[in-house]
Amino acid sequence: RGTDTTAFTTSQLIGNTQGYGTISSFTDKVINEVALNAALMTPHQTTTATARVSINETGAGSAVGDAGVTEVYNELDFNTTTQLDKEHTIYSRSNEISTYSANKTALLEVSMATNFENISPAITLDQLDLLCIANSVNNDSTNEDTRFKGNSSSRYITRRVNLEDGQDAEDIIVYLDAAIPTEGNVKVYGKLMNSSDQGNFQEDLSWVELSSRTDPFESTTDFAEYKYNLPSKGSNAAGLNGSGIYEYDVKSLLSIAVTAGGSSYSSSPTITITGGGGYGAAATATVSGGVIQSIEITNPGREYTSTPTVTITDSGGSSATATATVGTVTHTGFKTFAVKVVPLSSTTSKVPFFKDLR
Repeated sequence: RGTDTTAFTTSQLIGNTQGYGTISSFTDKVINEVALNAALMTPHQTTTATARVSINETGAGSAVGDAGVTEVYNELDFNTTTQLDKEHTIYSRSNEISTYSANKTALLEVSMATNFENISPAITLDQLDLLCIANSVNNDSTNEDTRFKGNSSSRYITRRVNLEDGQDAEDIIVYLDAAIPTEGNVKVYGKLMNSSDQGNFQEDLSWVELSSRTDPFESTTDFAEYKYNLPSKGSNAAGLNGSGIYEYDVKSLLSIAVTAGGSSYSSSPTITITGGGGYGAAATATVSGGVIQSIEITNPGREYTSTPTVTITDSGGSSATATATVGTVTHTGFKTFAVKVVPLSSTTSKVPFFKDLR
């Protein structure tokens, strides 16, 4: 608005004849790490430049720029990333005005010194910027063991691995070098598909949470090796059976029986399968003499907990009916797999790091 003392508000219309829009919300930037990048020149060994930054802790009652408030500064090295020990936030200017009496929620200070009258450090302001980094992490792994996206803020998924023909596997162990703070945790999941499974690897298979097999010999927040393996199947739909071999159950259509062939079908009608709690099942009909002779399942579907309804339509015919049979197919071993690592933490300032996944 040409002034620094009046805040914008949500639902406010701003712009001019060249373009305009409505403010829906203001974004405050959470900060966990900062990197001061600068084009700095110190022409003599006695000429120096130092920098420090003060940023509001998230939810602080007063701004770092408040009169009479002693700012807490973090010393910075130029062109180096510095991790902050607590979560901080740089608030939008409108929120600074409305919440912090127009005081700043971030201050950057650069100090330069020289012992000479004709030599000094120099900084190019056009190339001075403060890179602010936020860790995208939470402490909620709900639904990460389903086929859908779970509640975690961050996850790392490996590429899909297809084993050579005849080299199908029966078990998997994941080794992970990780640095896990006391506020955090790491969960590891596997998605494993048998060669005879007709499902879509990405869309149909659920992730299976692996169990932590061993922890480091000593409790540490430094990098250490962790091992994860498949859980026992037990009453679960997937896991290691009594012989130590991975298996998983798929509740799908086993067959579709024609209970009435109908009449006057000039070509194969449309077969629609609905209900039963599952998804994905598909089938085609074979017609002879205007009568449906059989129905072949082209996709058995998944997760059917009860008998779905089979509907036969189109193709000019009528009166044909069919009934599906649902059962459980158990797949043993796997040919295709991927691994997912989910870092978790109760605070964005103390997060797990991991490397050397194998």
